[in-house]
Amino acid sequence: MITWIGPLIVATGVLHMVVGVLLFRAPLAAIFRDGFVGSVGRDPTRGLAFWFMLFGPVLAAIGWIVQHALAVGDGAVLTVVGWTLLVTGVIGAAAIPVSGFWIVIVLSLSLPLLLR
Repeated sequence: MITWIGPLIVATGVLHMVVGVLLFRAPLAAIFRDGFVGSVGRDPTRGLAFWFMLFGPVLAAIGWIVQHALAVGDGAVLTVVGWTLLVTGVIGAAAIPVSGFWIVIVLSLSLPLLLR
């Protein structure tokens, strides 16, 4: 069983947030400067920064879920997470070919997708 995949997914989520802060420093600062609530509005750069940053914690949480599922042998959870990451990665990579969605595809294929 691939025991390192959960921590790798967590690390990918953390790295995603670090890269987001580096890439979107100005729009993130503007969001917080304007009081956060309702500050994203229709500004596409702020929207991109917000959604980019939001994906990191979600990915990290998925990594923790994967690690727990591996520890208790929950193949059903691993299957659902694997397929969800694969579909998300494929759709994301199709929409934004120059992106990190390819990493999501690789991570999904590292999971035992069809344990049942």
